[in-house]
Amino acid sequence: MFERVRGRKRAGGNIWVAPLGALGGVIILVLVSFSGSVVFNDCENDQRSKNASEAYREVSPRFLIQFINGTFARCTGAFISANQGEITAMAGVVVAFFTFTLWFVGGRQLQGLRESIERADAAAEQQSADMKRSIKVSQQSADAATLTANVAHESLVQVQRAYIDLKEIGSGVATSSVFRGREGDFFLLIPKFENVGLTRATHVMAWSDYAEVANGGTPAFDIPPPPIEGGTVGPKGPVIPNIIAIPKDAIYRSYRRESELYALIRVDYRDVLTDIPRHNQVCFAVEPRVDPERLFAKGVENRDMMIGRPAYVALCSST
Repeated sequence: MFERVRGRKRAGGNIWVAPLGALGGVIILVLVSFSGSVVFNDCENDQRSKNASEAYREVSPRFLIQFINGTFARCTGAFISANQGEITAMAGVVVAFFTFTLWFVGGRQLQGLRESIERADAAAEQQSADMKRSIKVSQQSADAATLTANVAHESLVQVQRAYIDLKEIGSGVATSSVFRGREGDFFLLIPKFENVGLTRATHVMAWSDYAEVANGGTPAFDIPPPPIEGGTVGPKGPVIPNIIAIPKDAIYRSYRRESELYALIRVDYRDVLTDIPRHNQVCFAVEPRVDPERLFAKGVENRDMMIGRPAYVALCSST
């Protein structure tokens, strides 16, 4: 690039060699014409004879004497008058030559301007392409950084957020008791949840109930909506829903295969990292495997056999 620019400078400087040489040649030609012209010499001799200062002419240069006493001006006029046609032709040649020189120089300048514009356009295109690539790389870097941040945040959420999971379901018997306005003997299911996550859970609400349906039927539970506000449970904190109290007569019917019993327990909550509503719901069948008379007898220790096979959530619809 540097050598090309230097070469153009030298070429541009050489443009003026020919015109300046031509101008010098014209000046020399005119001077030679003047000095060798018969008209100019006759006029000069005539003017010299009229000059009275001979000593001055001998001492001073000839051209200076001619210029001072007006000889050069008068004889030049005589020379021009005598050679008017030739001088006009010579002037035309000189004008034509300088016109060609101006055209040639202008063409070279125009070519240089075009090359400069082309170089500027190429540089602009390259700069635009570099800028586009830079923007693309920056966008890719920003997207990668955003993806990394999202993955890191999601990993943090998955590792640190609250998880409320079912820990156990205890059981027992309550005789001559009152649950939900009903009095009698009841078989009790006591579920317990626990926050096994590393951060606290908010908006916590636990709920549980049972349903008795005909054989082959699908239980339906009227689950309340998640609370707008609720309790807070820290890590390893317990969540205990309402005790499920199944009446003794329902246990008898299920034992005799006259109906089926299902229980559903649910906890709604949010985690502090995302504030996303979450829940954990467990539905299972309650199958009496021992005689209810034995089950409700005092001192019986095998009441855990009331909890039967787990059922898919699909078996327990909610409204």
